[in-house]
Amino acid sequence: MEAQRDQVLADFQSCTGMEDVGECFMYLENANWNLLDAVHRALPQETQSLPSEQQGPPQEAAPPVEMPPSTLDVRVEYRGRTLPLVLPRDGVTCGDIRAAIHQETGLAPCRQVIQGWANVSDEMPVSLLELPPDGTLHVSSPELPDSSSSAAATEPGVQVRLNITDETTRGQYSINFPNTKTFLQVKQDVSDLTSIPVRHQRWTGWPQGLLRDHATLAAICGDERVLQLTVRRDEAASSQQQHPIVDLVSSDSSSLEEFEDANECLGMVVEEDAPRRSTRTRVPMSEWLARPGLRRQNPPQLAPPPPTCRTRAVPESAQDEGAAVAHFTREFASRYGTCHPVFFQGSLSEALQASCHKPCRERKPLAIYLHHDDSVLTQVFCTQLLCSEAIVAYLALNFVTWVWDLTLDSNRLRFLATVGGTLGPAVSSAVQSTALDCLPALVVVTRVRSATEVLTLIPGNVGLDELMTRLVHTVEVFNSEMSTEMQEEAEREAREEVKREQDAAYEASLLADRAKEEIRKMEQEEQLRRETAEEVQKQLHREELRHQEQMKEALQQSLAQLVPEEPAEDEDRVSHIRVRLPSGEVLSRRFLASCPLSSLLTFLASRGFPVEEYKVLASWPRRDLSAMETCKTLEQLQLYPKETLTVEER
Repeated sequence: MEAQRDQVLADFQSCTGMEDVGECFMYLENANWNLLDAVHRALPQETQSLPSEQQGPPQEAAPPVEMPPSTLDVRVEYRGRTLPLVLPRDGVTCGDIRAAIHQETGLAPCRQVIQGWANVSDEMPVSLLELPPDGTLHVSSPELPDSSSSAAATEPGVQVRLNITDETTRGQYSINFPNTKTFLQVKQDVSDLTSIPVRHQRWTGWPQGLLRDHATLAAICGDERVLQLTVRRDEAASSQQQHPIVDLVSSDSSSLEEFEDANECLGMVVEEDAPRRSTRTRVPMSEWLARPGLRRQNPPQLAPPPPTCRTRAVPESAQDEGAAVAHFTREFASRYGTCHPVFFQGSLSEALQASCHKPCRERKPLAIYLHHDDSVLTQVFCTQLLCSEAIVAYLALNFVTWVWDLTLDSNRLRFLATVGGTLGPAVSSAVQSTALDCLPALVVVTRVRSATEVLTLIPGNVGLDELMTRLVHTVEVFNSEMSTEMQEEAEREAREEVKREQDAAYEASLLADRAKEEIRKMEQEEQLRRETAEEVQKQLHREELRHQEQMKEALQQSLAQLVPEEPAEDEDRVSHIRVRLPSGEVLSRRFLASCPLSSLLTFLASRGFPVEEYKVLASWPRRDLSAMETCKTLEQLQLYPKETLTVEER
């Protein structure tokens, strides 16, 4: 199905001359991949009328049913330039249009100021907006105001000089084009100069990275008047082209001389009785195929293209094998396309390490592709065998593929030296014995019981089926050898597993003993640390008690000095105070009846019973003297002539 679509796409491009693949896909999708319908939609209506349709009197036709167009044609006015945009109508959002404007102008969507779209989100469908009647959107940028020079660039009559260098033939051309000329017209003119078909032209140097065929030079170049460009033939595209390229020319009938090139491409012959016409116009494929006097013939066998000067796959200047393989991969892809084997990026020793120096279940044979540009088999072997999808997939699944180029003698000697040191003399002798007419070749090697062996050497003169058969047989032989080695490896692994278990048990026992010893040491250290901490705490506590005792004694001594002297027993107005202490001891002291209560309390404090910690209670009536006014005398407090007091802890 995919190959059929590729063929339809190529035929559509041949008929319409369209280079833009995206635009071609749009027409084909709208026509459900019907080639004739797509060609009728793409070509102008005046070129699609058949001769039979122009005969006969005009008849009144029924009014056509207007179908909504499948595409959305928008013109963008930006800095004096008009850029046409063709987008599918269904599902297009404002964000899609902004992205298309970004591709055409290089102006980021966040900097686009579109007239009438002030409050429009990117997710809003365009069908919900009312576009201007002429479909023109005016775009500006706050940082880039319109300039008169930009407007002048779009005026008709302005010439743009293109200095073109043909990299294929090293030719140089300097051409003046009007700025109204489209990019497709420029490519067609350059095709006449360089003989490079439009679809095979690859350009560099244009101001914009993304070019469309309908874009004019004014839209592409802007203010620039001179451009330095290079064009080359895309060899990969031309080598992969599996169908002829048709330049259709037509009128009501054609002559053999006028359509000589088209007939050769299409494989058709024009009868001699066909009338001649001098005008050449494009016609749809349906009209061309419907012409009388045309019949199919077998396409001619084309001669091989003349040799061209190509870059060496592995240049002599390559510093190491990894860089050489990377250069070969790029050159191989440019010659034969992107569908090619996955070449291991690295040196031969690294490739051997990745393929053979692994466990048996992960091991793969190493396929060494030996390339030679001077061999007559190289082109066919690479395009039809090595780049076949089946071969590419099978190599990627079952092999590690490495590559080297033997075209230059220096590279051949370098490879032989590397092979002798890495793979051994067996592989080296196999490569040395390979004749030039057998190259290119695939050498498959592997390691069996620590020895490198050559499984097979497949020359380049085999067919696709034989190549696949030999690769499959090689894999079977490799798997057979690996099964024996896997069994031996399993037995060896079992013995090593028993040894590992014994070692693990010994290590576990040793670790357990060490852990116990560590725990015992830790417990001893913890106990010693705890005892030391307790001793220090006790010492601190004793010091604290001693200090408190000293402070208490000093306080008592200072308070004792504040207590008035005890009066004589025979003095008048003397109060006898007896104090019962918490310990049961009784203190007796004489005070003058005129002494204040504070003197009594100071006396008790000097004996170690401060009022902050103890209460002084009178027996009858029961009172807390420590809570009374200390300025009152003992007589006022009825502690005269004698009284017994009790000291209690608070």
